[in-house]
Amino acid sequence: MEYPGRDLRASGNEIIQRAVVDDWTGALEKAYEHLASVRAELEQANATVTLLEHWAQNMEVNADEEPLAIGEVSILLGVSFVVIRKWERNGLIIVPRNSYNRYRRFGKKEIERRRIIRMLSRTE
Repeated sequence: MEYPGRDLRASGNEIIQRAVVDDWTGALEKAYEHLASVRAELEQANATVTLLEHWAQNMEVNADEEPLAIGEVSILLGVSFVVIRKWERNGLIIVPRNSYNRYRRFGKKEIERRRIIRMLSRTE
């Protein structure tokens, strides 16, 4: 899901459609799912705002922090491996690699950049 507005709109329409046919239990279940999606998007937006505030203040990056693997970054940002690889392929990001096994390794600065890209890609 690249742009949450489409899915959120579809989810809202499904709630209404269930209510129209007097499926109030189904409408309530869909409303809870919709609310969870909205909360997840809000959490990502708030994390991005915090990140941008830190960047604006020239935040220092701690070199002692252990970098994350692509799977960990995927979970952290709520995007698939495919999306992260697409960003790399399209030149949006440069991914540092482990010199021994060539695995992608994401430090704090790289993760912050990906969070910004993720948020901006959702503002179509």
